[in-house]
Amino acid sequence: MKQRLDDQAQSRDKKRISIRFCGGCNPQIDRGVIAGQLRASLTGRGYEVVFNQYDADVIIYLSGCTADCANRYSQDIGNTPCIIINGNNVNSTVVKDCELAAYAADKVLNYLSDD
Repeated sequence: MKQRLDDQAQSRDKKRISIRFCGGCNPQIDRGVIAGQLRASLTGRGYEVVFNQYDADVIIYLSGCTADCANRYSQDIGNTPCIIINGNNVNSTVVKDCELAAYAADKVLNYLSDD
């Protein structure tokens, strides 16, 4: 029990990145693959990655198409920095499908390095 509490306390000390998904009705990209790549990249750098939560230092909205439903139908997050992936765009920049995760991870790291 003590180890579990220690692990929970340690994870709260890490910067938290949340990946929020759209409903997936018209995917032009493989959201699961991209989320997995983001998670591997960011956890490998010591960040905590959670899914579909608002309690985070950065939120990545991951929509399968340009309708951007992950962001459009989410609550107001105030001043929390966010990265918007919608189809093959990251923050309105067209990115090759195979580079989406790396490009978005770099954006996250840029936000977090400004802290």
